[in-house]
Amino acid sequence: GQFLAHYGARSEALKLADRAIESDPGQALAHEVRGRVLATQGRRREALVELTRAAELAPRDFIVHYRLGVTALPHEDEAERSRRERSLRKAIELQPGYAPAHNALAALIQPKDAEEAVKHARTAGAIEPSETSHVLRLAGAQRAAGRVAEADTIELGLVRAAQGDSRLLTEITWYFRNEGRPADAEALLRRVRTARPDLVRATILLASMLAQEKKYDEAEALYREALRAQPEDPSLLNSLGYMNADRSLRVPEALELIEKALRKRPDEPSFLDSRGWTYFRLGRPAEAERDLRKAIGQGADAVMLDHLGDVLAARGAREEAIASWREALEQEDISDELRGSIEAKLAQADKSRQGSYIVMRG
Repeated sequence: GQFLAHYGARSEALKLADRAIESDPGQALAHEVRGRVLATQGRRREALVELTRAAELAPRDFIVHYRLGVTALPHEDEAERSRRERSLRKAIELQPGYAPAHNALAALIQPKDAEEAVKHARTAGAIEPSETSHVLRLAGAQRAAGRVAEADTIELGLVRAAQGDSRLLTEITWYFRNEGRPADAEALLRRVRTARPDLVRATILLASMLAQEKKYDEAEALYREALRAQPEDPSLLNSLGYMNADRSLRVPEALELIEKALRKRPDEPSFLDSRGWTYFRLGRPAEAERDLRKAIGQGADAVMLDHLGDVLAARGAREEAIASWREALEQEDISDELRGSIEAKLAQADKSRQGSYIVMRG
């Protein structure tokens, strides 16, 4: 189960963990694996129950405490952040040389204690000096602590190296975005595209970023440019197909692109969600519901649940649609924009329900 969870075979890992717990409820590792898988599926409250049980059974297992520390509930309050901080500190107490725990603690405490965040980011980097995420964490903590020159020096060195390294370029792009600096991310990607037109990853990252910013025309042009270089890339095929289907543009072509992606990765939840949504745009709700339920069965997220709610509403299953939208609101990954959209749908559904009640009473 642990092996399968690590390599992404979540359904199989969950089944094995369930079987192990059924035969021996005192197996800490089985509870830890189950918690890890549930967390990746967005079922974080259930994950915390399993991880807490694992910590009770194996109180000196630093990995369990680490996982408790990095498993965050949606819209966490100060009490929840304190719980996570205690777990990460416990993991470090048990295993001071575990770099990911230092990195995670630095990220968590940075808003309230940037100096201590710098200390833990430095420790993580000293333990694993080649791990870029630790270097970027140090840059962010230094900037938060007011040491802008030091942060700039770190970032500049990584930016220079990124021009020949797709993986590093991806990490730095996400770092800038997570730090609330999308303009820096965009400038970096455009600079790399000019210097290294053969580095397709820069084109893909820029297209994805522009799509999220609703700059769809340039994003589409960039996706098509990348596809000319990598015509069999399933993620690229899905990204272009979904973006256009979501806008109800060239939907038949979008379906072809997504189906080509699914032929390469037939059980990928995000691809199934894309095809389900495309079926919905094509007026094929039964097929849409089938794909969306299959995708959600492997790990729900807010967008999938919102899509399913729309499909169910179109099929006349109003109560099921409401339940799906409400579940979407509980997901950690929900954006403010999507939250507002779903809340508006729920308000409209409530009005319709009240209207039906008045008609029935009359």
